[in-house]
Amino acid sequence: MSLYYFHTNNTLGNGDPEGTEFKSIADAKCEAVRFAAQLLCDSAGDFWDTADFEMTVTDGKGLILFTMRFIGTEAPAIRTLHRA
Repeated sequence: MSLYYFHTNNTLGNGDPEGTEFKSIADAKCEAVRFAAQLLCDSAGDFWDTADFEMTVTDGKGLILFTMRFIGTEAPAIRTLHRA
């Protein structure tokens, strides 16, 4: 089992000082997708305001293992509805 640390680039999530143990990097990737989805869902309004979200997963030595990036862009029609 290895420790994996999940970090985000904005206020949707916090740094991960404790890490989480997984049997494999595949398991860590699966959890990263779940965790990112939950953060985005819980903060849907904030995500669209910042327009991007990035999660970087590192090992115990700080080596970046993988990064996920999400970009949200509202269509002009949606922006018009918000102003009305």
